[in-house]
Amino acid sequence: MDQVADAGFGVLEIADVTHSLRARNIAIDVARHGWGTPSWVAGVKAALARATKREVRIDLTVGPSWPAAVPTITPDDEAACTELVHGQAEVPAGTTYDAALPHPVVEAASSVTSSVLVTVQAHRMTGVVRDRRGAVTSTILDPDSWVDLTDTVVGDRITWTAPSEPSGATWILFATWRRGSGQEPEAGPHTAPRAYVVDHFSARGAQAVTDLWEDRILDGEMRALLRAAGGYLFEDSLEIETEATIWTPAFLEEFRARRGYDLRPWLPVVLEKQEKYQFVLAAADPATADSLRTNQVRDDYNQVLSDLYLAHHLEPIRAFARTLGMGLRVQPYGLETDTMQHSALVDVPETESLGFKNLDDYRIMASGRDMAGGKLLSCEAICYNGAAYNTTWGANSVSPTAQNQALFTINSIFAAGVNQLMIHGFPHAEAPDVTWPGFAAFSPYYNGAIGFGEAWGPRTPQWEHIPGIAAYLARTQLLLQTGTPKYDIAFWRHKGWASTGIGPQWITNNGTKLGWSHAFVDAALLELDQAQVRGGRLAPDGPSYKALVVGPDSLRGNAVTLDLRAARRILELGRSGLPIVLIGDWSQVTPVGRTDEAAVAEVRELVGRIAALPTTRTVPEAEVGSALAALGVTRDVEHPESTVMHVRRVLGDVDVYYLANARHAENRRLSPARQDVWLTATDRASVPWLFDAWTGQVSRVPAYERSGDRVRVRVDLVPGQSTIVVLAGPGAGVQRTVHPVATAGQEVVRRGANAALRTITAGTTEVTRSDGTTATVTVSRVRPPVVPSDWTLELEDWKPADPADPKDLATSKVTHRADLTAPQAWSKVSGFEDVSGIGRYRTVVDLGEDWTDDDGAYLELGEVNDTFRVRVNGELLPPCDPLDPTVDLGRRLVPGRNEIEVEVASTLLNRLRVVTPAVYGVAARQSYGLAGPVRLVPYVEKVVPA
Repeated sequence: MDQVADAGFGVLEIADVTHSLRARNIAIDVARHGWGTPSWVAGVKAALARATKREVRIDLTVGPSWPAAVPTITPDDEAACTELVHGQAEVPAGTTYDAALPHPVVEAASSVTSSVLVTVQAHRMTGVVRDRRGAVTSTILDPDSWVDLTDTVVGDRITWTAPSEPSGATWILFATWRRGSGQEPEAGPHTAPRAYVVDHFSARGAQAVTDLWEDRILDGEMRALLRAAGGYLFEDSLEIETEATIWTPAFLEEFRARRGYDLRPWLPVVLEKQEKYQFVLAAADPATADSLRTNQVRDDYNQVLSDLYLAHHLEPIRAFARTLGMGLRVQPYGLETDTMQHSALVDVPETESLGFKNLDDYRIMASGRDMAGGKLLSCEAICYNGAAYNTTWGANSVSPTAQNQALFTINSIFAAGVNQLMIHGFPHAEAPDVTWPGFAAFSPYYNGAIGFGEAWGPRTPQWEHIPGIAAYLARTQLLLQTGTPKYDIAFWRHKGWASTGIGPQWITNNGTKLGWSHAFVDAALLELDQAQVRGGRLAPDGPSYKALVVGPDSLRGNAVTLDLRAARRILELGRSGLPIVLIGDWSQVTPVGRTDEAAVAEVRELVGRIAALPTTRTVPEAEVGSALAALGVTRDVEHPESTVMHVRRVLGDVDVYYLANARHAENRRLSPARQDVWLTATDRASVPWLFDAWTGQVSRVPAYERSGDRVRVRVDLVPGQSTIVVLAGPGAGVQRTVHPVATAGQEVVRRGANAALRTITAGTTEVTRSDGTTATVTVSRVRPPVVPSDWTLELEDWKPADPADPKDLATSKVTHRADLTAPQAWSKVSGFEDVSGIGRYRTVVDLGEDWTDDDGAYLELGEVNDTFRVRVNGELLPPCDPLDPTVDLGRRLVPGRNEIEVEVASTLLNRLRVVTPAVYGVAARQSYGLAGPVRLVPYVEKVVPA
């Protein structure tokens, strides 16, 4: 608790994660120290008590590891996770099957001892589907051939004669059984007896979880501590794993009640083996396989799972958490369920940067939060495959992987709606049979590989610089949690699935690059109270969408389908004045889940009425922008094509704009963004303020232009970097302003109440004042850049205190010194190649005696890896952005001699490559330190004449 609080973090999640120990078959005494044992409870109490004093919030997982599991059930219990398994046998037309029911195609887990027969039925086979190599991928069944044989079973045997017509046909006899899946939480066992995953789709599963807490964890002391320092109960992603079909005991009854028809005639199309569907529907010719009906049944199956997960798991667990004075934070995805709806209804929805494919995956969940009026979208953040002990915060080298680390990810996902990070992770130091530098939850991983996720904490040199990063994150999150988010467009999402990586093409390829912002809605979100139209805006008191764009179902092969309920609701919104854009030809639209003529006719009539509204346009996807323009829909932010993305949040008359040079997906490359950006203001009298999240300083922007309700400011963002501009009242006093300047090497800065031109070159510059008049600024002299030479390197070498004892977790910090003629990565200095630690590069620059108050300088560091901070003449500068190797030294330089120190912290990888070569020796050596080239670039500031 103290280490986390001292570093500037305010939340800690306690989780039982021991993958690295299981990977090496290291046993843990779970009877004494496992999840939920008296010693575990005592440890949690101690953490909560200390957290109360340090004002740190503690979140707790609902069970050991994930998914939610308890040691009080067996796989045969009705509260346990359940699967449906099938057996099948081919029966030629006119022949008789007289034998035991076909054996299940998937064997039961060894812990499962019983099963219950659910159905026995037969369907006529009409063909097979093959892949390009000719292998059979699924069997085609006649949708009208279902024969229910359940009541004809005697014991475990059945006698049935297949119909003789059509001659030569083959029938498939199915038997299905419900049984426990035997799934255990990840990397178990965590308890004695073993814990098993609960049924997430029945009330019994949630009850088993809450009963365990009541019986073994909660007493008066724990309840009091949770009310004082507890935050949220947490559940990781919905990773229900079975090689058969996910099920729950009442599924058939729930399906009929919720979807309006009997699943049994269509049951084969949802049957799975090793996570692959086995059957599809078609009447005769395989070429006419009824993929539409097949997908509709599967979608209905998934929707029922989604509804049951919400009703029987999320809602009861949330209600239980609230009895403790806590809430529920959850990653409500992992299956094809409505994550958007669930994100609207849990207290804190959470995403994850490891599993999400692009920014639209985050926006899916932000959309649910925003339509429900929620505050937080959390993210299990900066976890990368194979990145244990080598994760950097912002390495700015030319390396191909230099744009794939922490701040690149964080600043980008902030632009997609994330506003709370749960950094992955901070491991306990000790565990059985671990070696220096201590226990890491996921490394080494299985097969001895480097694991994923960093082991943050005092064991890593970068932790010395973490308080500055934590403060940056806290300030940014504060602004991103302020007010209400506003967007330009809502895109219709036929399904609320998460982590698909599939988004609208126009906004990704065109719109976002020009400043358009977007989110998503689906049928469930349109049922929320806030889903009303006023003044042409959807949810005007919330995200305030200016238009709804409806396209085909991109998750089902761009099928032109629409749920009848949704079609009626979209028509209502359009009639209320919401602009709508339909993408493509909707004349042959079909209803989701229905094939009858009446339903087809109704959905086509509804869509026709939507298309006929004066506020609707129907266009190809490439012309969405033109359609929006024709409807008079404009974007809040406008700029030339670039990778700048934004979030707008409004609090009263104040607009908060988070701007980032962000990437849509982790594999995208970014270039610097130096450009003007037009921002829309709620208050026409507001002025732009710059909120520096690295220093906490707030200052009036001295250079901007106003046109009506829009304000033009200039941004200069290196790849991955962010800035925050707030449009608010002008405050007290007179502040003179000018328009932004675009000349390289020049910018307008604040000098008291005046605007001043800062320039790195001498000459005369014409500046436009805010009233449209011009002023001339002349700078007669600017010193040329200085390339410092004669550096010293003081290198703090972090390594095992006792190399002879691999279980000694203490770290020795030995100091080395070297003289350098120019900055050089210490990993390339002879003798230091394998050193991890902290390097302090020092040099002296003599600026002469004519250095004046008008003079300042930038320190260009070139390549520096990883985190760094700068001292000038012994004064520590505010925290530096690891993404930006240019540091403004301001007026800290003095006439004559100046000592400059650049302190660089590394990861632990290079040392671990030689300490634990069996695991880390396969990794390439990382570049550490200040590689340069380094320049001191003087500038001069001159006040713009009034």
